[in-house]
Amino acid sequence: MFVTPYMYVCVCVCVIGLSLKDIRHRFFQLKIINHQVSMLLPLVDLRSNHPLSLGQLISSLSDLLFYNVKISFLHSVLNAATRRSLDQAPPEIKMDPLEAVEGVVSEPHKTQMCQAAQQMLSVPSPRLCVALASGGDPTYAFNVRLSGEEVLGTSECKVFISVII
Repeated sequence: MFVTPYMYVCVCVCVIGLSLKDIRHRFFQLKIINHQVSMLLPLVDLRSNHPLSLGQLISSLSDLLFYNVKISFLHSVLNAATRRSLDQAPPEIKMDPLEAVEGVVSEPHKTQMCQAAQQMLSVPSPRLCVALASGGDPTYAFNVRLSGEEVLGTSECKVFISVII
């Protein structure tokens, strides 16, 4: 979160006049609240708009939650929403990198971003739901294949290595 000068002044005004012991005590209370909320978050429906619901209460007090509590909850939600198995091939976007080099595109729908978006329209959204990328061989939501990137025949590097060995 970016700290604005206004936020810095508000924090300083709230802390002025407090002893170091009081500040530590408040921080410890925040740590306890964050720990308890982090264990409670997976069980709460945050979509509720009712003013007396637990989801609305947690949403209104989100400024008191630490960044790592929010991120760990987001990661757990994203990993739980995984729909595509590892054996399914990811959707692929085909792009021509030379089109971007040719010059200024006069029509907005011919930009590479628009072309990619048009290709992604035909992909069902569950095929894009994958676990967060982690480890040495992560799974991505989709692949981008650049035209002219295909390798045909034997690679010069493989031939060179076989000659050396």
